[in-house]
Amino acid sequence: MAAGCAQGSILSPFLYNLFTSYFPHHATVSVCFFTDGTAVLAQGANLKYTIKALQNYLNNLEIWLTDWRIAINVDKTQTIIFKKYCKNLALEPGNRSSRYGDLVAGQVRNFLLSSHQARIFCGRQISINVEFALLERKMASDEPTHQNIRGLIFPKAPFFTRKNIEDTLDNVPHDGDIIIASYPKTGTTWLQYIVMQIVSKGKLFPDFDECIFKHVPFLEMAGTSVLDNLEKPRMYKHHCPYNMVQKNDKAKFLYIYRRPEDTIISYYHFLHTLELNPPELDDFFENFLSGEIGYGNYCDHVLSYYAHKNDENVLLISYEKLLLNRRDEILRIAKFLGEEYYQNLVEDESLLEKVLERTNFDYMKKNLSLTHPNLKKEGERKTVNFFRKGVIGDGKKSLSSDQLKRLKDSVMEKLKGSELLQEWMN
Repeated sequence: MAAGCAQGSILSPFLYNLFTSYFPHHATVSVCFFTDGTAVLAQGANLKYTIKALQNYLNNLEIWLTDWRIAINVDKTQTIIFKKYCKNLALEPGNRSSRYGDLVAGQVRNFLLSSHQARIFCGRQISINVEFALLERKMASDEPTHQNIRGLIFPKAPFFTRKNIEDTLDNVPHDGDIIIASYPKTGTTWLQYIVMQIVSKGKLFPDFDECIFKHVPFLEMAGTSVLDNLEKPRMYKHHCPYNMVQKNDKAKFLYIYRRPEDTIISYYHFLHTLELNPPELDDFFENFLSGEIGYGNYCDHVLSYYAHKNDENVLLISYEKLLLNRRDEILRIAKFLGEEYYQNLVEDESLLEKVLERTNFDYMKKNLSLTHPNLKKEGERKTVNFFRKGVIGDGKKSLSSDQLKRLKDSVMEKLKGSELLQEWMN
């Protein structure tokens, strides 16, 4: 849409209108002219988050520009334009008054990651030689990290292809299928392994890679073709919201959810483990809160399943309850899967103890790390531990009091009138 813009021109107001309609709180930044090799930035109350929001939004629209020419106009006196790998940053406000000298010590210092030298001409122009690392890091790859598919943001990586994701959304479950669903980092792999232990009667799998890709495949990564090779009952997992996937009343859906503040921290650390170049925690928090993140807004995701909590073929599992009362929760899961699985555990105490031992968090952290070639380029293997801490309250220790308050306000608004709100607020 914008790739054909001539240098020095302004991107169409269409993008501006779209952006501000989705991000009204970012409307403090306006737009500038473009000069050769120079990025011109404007003053903005929240410029760092605006940059990232713009980047994410362009990614979602599947637009990637070598030279950015973005028009966001509020008071028509300031502008913002970026150029990829820009080494020199110049600030030239439309309103040439001395108050803009404060930009060096104020706005600019907050957002530039390396040292700079400034020349101030009575507020008329500030030229800064700088490695604009914040933008360069986000734009170093030729590919965006997210993709918009059917109105929802999904991760984009070599192992998260559009085809795999669309096939997952179009997959019609067979009678008897067992589907493990969740938002990322809410206990998916833990629940997956619990279900495997129940169904297999405590079988010890020699290779965790085999478990996660062969016996209970992750569809967005493995694709749906692997389903043809599964034994019955077919077990598989995905992170898709309930309203976007195909249904079958004779298939069983298990959905695990977790306190949002702990989900943020676990998700953030996991992306670092995968080396997918996530933003810093403060920025990741903003993306999580706005839903500009893989699989969208967390509360919306949870509510898509919570609305079906009374359906006979849907079981909701609280991460916190599973952690605090694993024995009873495992029996509840077995009962949901089928009377046969429940009786196996009730009648054979040694089997139940074996399942409890192998689904203990410390046991899994020690024994169940994943290595898969797709997680590294050029055939290297990257070891990923899905089990970091397995505790309640990590989010309250890691997020600031202001962030926790904003998160609480957002959750209260989203979950108004829901029983889940009482559960999370207690």
